[in-house]
Amino acid sequence: MFSGPYMITKITHRINESGFDTSFEGIRQPFYSIPSLDKYLQSLNNQILTTLREKIQEEDNRFIESPENILNEKNSSVSYASNGIGESITQSCESNLAPPYQSYVNITPQETTITHKKIKDILTEKTLTLTLDTQRSEILALFVFSTIYIGSNNTNNFKSYENNYSAIPLNFNWGGAKEYFDIEYFCVNQGTNLKIPMAKFETIDTFLEFMVNVYAGKVDTIISYLNPTLTIKSEIDNNLIDGITKAYIIDFPKNKSEKVYDEMIESDRNKIRTKIKKSYNLYKSL
Repeated sequence: MFSGPYMITKITHRINESGFDTSFEGIRQPFYSIPSLDKYLQSLNNQILTTLREKIQEEDNRFIESPENILNEKNSSVSYASNGIGESITQSCESNLAPPYQSYVNITPQETTITHKKIKDILTEKTLTLTLDTQRSEILALFVFSTIYIGSNNTNNFKSYENNYSAIPLNFNWGGAKEYFDIEYFCVNQGTNLKIPMAKFETIDTFLEFMVNVYAGKVDTIISYLNPTLTIKSEIDNNLIDGITKAYIIDFPKNKSEKVYDEMIESDRNKIRTKIKKSYNLYKSL
């Protein structure tokens, strides 16, 4: 046995009729190599936080993949696609606000309108500010345009409230994208989706900047759904419409389990695909 400092790596207790004894295993340390208490605490805190994050992620994944959530998300997606922004209501929806937005002020929303062509022009301009190639820029524009079409199409123009043309809700956390929101919100019913708090955007530019920056990361996912071997234009168009439809169901307005798409009945998927196709054709005609 040497005198001096040791780093203890293992402690063992043994108990029997004659008493108990404790043994230690350790590594002899030079005096100046003993880790400081602060470093031990920092390491312990990091381990605890890592474990907590892993547990929270496991719980989130279990919830996302649960049959009840899959059913709710399927119904919500269909209701979203069928009703768009929905109808403004006077009943409070404050209890449905995600925590980052609970200080926002509830308002009676004002209608906003914009032409199809104007949306496409500004959208094209916004996508060009990103570091995307031509194919990815157009896919992003088509995806965003489809969410706007579903959210607020009105025969000859887009009509919504407070420049929220894609029906962006505040019932979950958008993280850093919060910077694009005004600090006010309004409430709507979207068919079976009741008392949904909706974001307010100060201008159409702010809204479209939010959309292209938030959903630019979905472009490669859409491309992964496509068949790169197709050469006939009509088949390429239909394949892209299918890819955007799948992305809309799984990734809009938030990420969902792929089971939401896989287990959705064909007639509901086709309802959404029909709207995506109309938005695709409208975009191409402008």
